[in-house]
Amino acid sequence: MGNSTTTSWVAMDTAAERIHVAIFRGEEATPSEEFEVKADAQGIGRLKKKLEKETGPVKCVYEAGPCGYGLYRTLNGSGYPCQVIAPSLTPRKPGERVKTNRLDARRLGNYYRGGQLTPVRIPDEQQEALRDLVRGRDDVRRNLQQSRQRLSGFLLRHGYHFKEGSRWTRKHWAWVKAIQFKQELAQMVVEEYITGVETQIEQMKRFDQKLHEISQRPEYAAKVSAYSVLRGIQTTGAMTIIAEGGDLRQYGWAPQFMASIGIVPGEESTGERQAPIDHQNRECVPKKDSDRSGLVLSEATTCGSRDPKEEAQPA
Repeated sequence: MGNSTTTSWVAMDTAAERIHVAIFRGEEATPSEEFEVKADAQGIGRLKKKLEKETGPVKCVYEAGPCGYGLYRTLNGSGYPCQVIAPSLTPRKPGERVKTNRLDARRLGNYYRGGQLTPVRIPDEQQEALRDLVRGRDDVRRNLQQSRQRLSGFLLRHGYHFKEGSRWTRKHWAWVKAIQFKQELAQMVVEEYITGVETQIEQMKRFDQKLHEISQRPEYAAKVSAYSVLRGIQTTGAMTIIAEGGDLRQYGWAPQFMASIGIVPGEESTGERQAPIDHQNRECVPKKDSDRSGLVLSEATTCGSRDPKEEAQPA
């Protein structure tokens, strides 16, 4: 790079196959250069060669998405400051319905140069691996829940309903396995459903064992112990908070942390004037089901609000 003080704003619209790049130099209204590169090592190498020709400071940006943080780490490691932006906080004009890679890159560059975008916190590779482990376990938990529902629904359609206690206990499981259908095809279906549930139970055990092992490591043990003091939080919940939230000291106050994990207060009021604030009647729920830290904390809050004499299920 040369000695020019003109900043080059490099906006990228990323996809699995290609990256569309728009470069704004200084305060120009439209990008002075637009091009596409392949989303592989060769294409990113070509992008870096283009950036080497810029005579002033270079600032790169792209929206967070399914392609991860590999591009971010490569550019920062090569000396080109890069930020990843929260897509949900990118400004959208009312009535703006045309969406293409080229237009998205242009809009991103204009907003980035104007300071209108909100960057996301990028985990290091160790924390990202822990996050993958926690999310993988949660995927298996969801799959297990769905498989159990399918098995129960299948049995119910054929007139089998367990009435001797809670489901998925040893007694219930023995009852399920003892069922025999006269129709060969129906028997095959129930056996496959049972095999699917058992497979996912074993997957859950492997994930839980690995999470427990990792929680004993020096870098996590103290935090896990501290979080586990809270009612409703045990090892899995504590590791989820660590993986998704990172170092909580980065948040200046509680609302910042709540916003980062998707917990927002909800209230329904009627009439011309809002009812007086009643925190007991307000609910805080995750904005979407994928906010795992929010779900863990919501479940822990529900658990903590119960009578201590009641049995509480850990998050």
